[in-house]
Amino acid sequence: MSIPKDKLLAPSPDKHNVVLIACGSFSPITYMHLRLFPLCRDWMNANGHFVRGCYISPVHDAYKKVDLAPAEDRLEMCRRATKESPYIMVGDWESQQEGWTPTRQVIEKHSQVVNEGEDYHTDVVMICGSDLLKSFNTPGVWAPEDMKTICENGICVVQREGDLVEEFSALNPILSEALEAGKINRIVNKIENNVSSTLVRCVEARERREKCKG
Repeated sequence: MSIPKDKLLAPSPDKHNVVLIACGSFSPITYMHLRLFPLCRDWMNANGHFVRGCYISPVHDAYKKVDLAPAEDRLEMCRRATKESPYIMVGDWESQQEGWTPTRQVIEKHSQVVNEGEDYHTDVVMICGSDLLKSFNTPGVWAPEDMKTICENGICVVQREGDLVEEFSALNPILSEALEAGKINRIVNKIENNVSSTLVRCVEARERREKCKG
């Protein structure tokens, strides 16, 4: 089990140091997943922060999502997709635990590793699409304390077409407070690509059914 540090830049002594992390199934990883990183990294660097590096953390098999590929396969897909990236790393700590781990604990573990032996603190900021942030409003999905901790660390959200972060944040006191405090960084993706992992799995399933009919 490892959280690599080989692509991390040294922390800045005079800027807000951050590391970006994307948590999810990545079954499979898509162009839109990968697009989140440069969008968020560039925005954060341009707005007074210093991004030391980025992480992908695939979820444990115990998440039990429909058609979830084995962790070993998802990790390999993510590693191949980011092999040439100078700043995106893939950590297997989450997927190698005994069971499913809440996102807050995943962020805390990465924070522990990233800050070990460093003179300047680095915040681990979650990056996501607006659909994931909207799930903060779904009863039973996120524990209130987990939402608070994640928001305190900071969130970078890339807005999808038709999703207004202000509207669904207004329905959640935790999100509303974080948005007002500047903890939620909203980024507009001007080049849309809506190919999701769910769509890829649906297309593959349809093709398998057609082959069986043949």
